[in-house]
Amino acid sequence: MNRDQTRLNGIAVDPYYGGSHRYFLDHVVNLSRHHWSTHTGQARFWKWRMRSYPLQLVEEQLVSAQSPSHQGRTPAGMLVTSMLDLPTYRGILSSHLCNPLISESQRQSISHLLSIPTAIYFHENQLSYPIAPHAREDSHYGYTNILSAMMATEIWFNSQYHLENFLTHAADLIGRMPDGHSMHQISDLEKKSLILPPGFRPVDPTQITPEPSEPSGKFRSSRPSKTEHSNRPLRIGWVARWEYDKRPDQFLRLVELMESDQFEFELVLLGVRGNRCDSLRSLETRYSERILINHHAETLEAYHRALGEMDIVVSTADHEFFGIGICEAISAGAIPVLPNRLSYPELAPDSCLYESIEHAKAIITSLSDPDTRLNVAAACQVRIEKYRIETCITKLDEAFEHMISRA
Repeated sequence: MNRDQTRLNGIAVDPYYGGSHRYFLDHVVNLSRHHWSTHTGQARFWKWRMRSYPLQLVEEQLVSAQSPSHQGRTPAGMLVTSMLDLPTYRGILSSHLCNPLISESQRQSISHLLSIPTAIYFHENQLSYPIAPHAREDSHYGYTNILSAMMATEIWFNSQYHLENFLTHAADLIGRMPDGHSMHQISDLEKKSLILPPGFRPVDPTQITPEPSEPSGKFRSSRPSKTEHSNRPLRIGWVARWEYDKRPDQFLRLVELMESDQFEFELVLLGVRGNRCDSLRSLETRYSERILINHHAETLEAYHRALGEMDIVVSTADHEFFGIGICEAISAGAIPVLPNRLSYPELAPDSCLYESIEHAKAIITSLSDPDTRLNVAAACQVRIEKYRIETCITKLDEAFEHMISRA
């Protein structure tokens, strides 16, 4: 297809515009061949965003329908995330058709919005998201995800694992309901599902300038040489949020096991810090002499420089539906050591997947030799090549076009 001929107008909606959600949407807008008008909400109070955003979205769309700039930008379809309660949004939108106070242009806009196909993108789902400590299970938000998936024209998941996880947990929840089982056809959801990874932007060492003034004073603009690798301890990195679902307590346990074996290592501790994490506090107190870098990088370049310091990147997560940070670390030359579950088998070779913390320690110690690490790192980079952001956005464009053509 000719690029100009396939340039479509679309609406992209994410009530929770932060973290990986923001990363993904920004790249869609900047790299897609289509034109996207966006509606986004603040990345806080996720339950409130999920409940209130349908009303906010309708109000924004009613206002934009009156704008002169709205003319000529008729959307061909919508892309929303699973943080939008899609049935509530469409219900509120439909109710305005009976409102005698709206203008004819608003009425026409509403009718069109109700007629266009909608894809829902699942970064995560509320059916299987780990429950916070001291919180109780609330199936209401998971059921909202199910209803939104039923309402959508297509369902796009960020990994094969996520698709299977969602369908399994949806079937389980429906099975526990007192009645109405036949109204929920899980097989129909699978038929309209696609795997569209969000992608990642590779780290390019040639674009990173040294900055000795950084807190550690040890950042590099490229991977260390073989000699440098041989003359220093192995550097183990962390890129995840310091929150319960990423299990930093298990990372602490791994560090303890490695120290007990008198294994020489240093730590590169990145990741978003919210409420103070006990495991991070313990690492800072007990292993301060081993910590090379310890902060949430405030700039992309500082983040990439820090990734370039890692020999190994470790995850101990209980929850991961894709793993953008892991892909970025691999692209910078780090070898992933990941649980043999969640989305990780889609990202890393079997030799990098562990069954227990003791197994993770064994994998790390087996990577002491610099030549071995260089070979394994190169193989891991090849494995994630298909997840480069440009490739993934091209596939998303094609999926959007196909959805529009079918509609």
